[in-house]
Amino acid sequence: MALWEECRSFGRIVDAFIPKKKDSSKGKLGFVRFANVYDIGNLERELNGLRIGNLKVNANVAIYDKAGQKVINMDSESKIAMGWKIAMGWKKLSLVGEVLDVGILSDLKCRLNGLLTSRADLRYMGGLKVMLTFCSMVEARKFLHDKKTDYVLIFKELLMWEGQDIPFDRIAWVQIFGVPLHLWEDGTFERIGQSIGKVVECSTNFSESGNLAFEEIGILVDSPLRISRSINLEWNGRNYPVWIQETSRCWDPGFIKNSILLHSGISYSGVGKG
Repeated sequence: MALWEECRSFGRIVDAFIPKKKDSSKGKLGFVRFANVYDIGNLERELNGLRIGNLKVNANVAIYDKAGQKVINMDSESKIAMGWKIAMGWKKLSLVGEVLDVGILSDLKCRLNGLLTSRADLRYMGGLKVMLTFCSMVEARKFLHDKKTDYVLIFKELLMWEGQDIPFDRIAWVQIFGVPLHLWEDGTFERIGQSIGKVVECSTNFSESGNLAFEEIGILVDSPLRISRSINLEWNGRNYPVWIQETSRCWDPGFIKNSILLHSGISYSGVGKG
């Protein structure tokens, strides 16, 4: 079904159908049900403007299901309130920051152990962001002000968390297929990655191991939707189709399971993901 095929790159589809009846303006209707949608508004924006054949999609969240029953959204107010109560325990005890690159993120626990003068919990927030929680506001502020000349070599930005919103992002690892041999270079793969987001891990040089079937890079994106798309490379008056497919690789920094830090450099079993 064309509807299913055209929409599958935007998330995991569990149902899609096109009814015989048309809308009030005699336009065609189509319904697609996605699983595990984290940001409905963002999904709507991405679907709007999609073309299926000569038809342009105008996407809206359905009010009724295909049986004609009104869609009921489950109330998640109690979950939100509970999560907020827990998070508020970190307020003014925590610093949030974005590290400079993936290499630093992977080695962050070792780097911070050399700077700390008191115990702190390190939590991964996704993308290049982390939270560093101290036992008191005094210790958090002391680190923020006294260690600035050291942590500027680690963090792009480091701030006291006082309840402000932190934008969502994540690192997506994608494989790139179809790049012709005469364009096979790091710069080509980086430019392809930049068409999706910010490249944080450049080409891994699979060619050095004899693998020219695909290349893999890490990209910072602001959507939880799985990446699956194609683009055209233009070179010397020719177009080359290239396919970009997100892997199932589940990556996180090595400090996740041992996230408690001490200034002595001794690490203990941490609290896991924050």
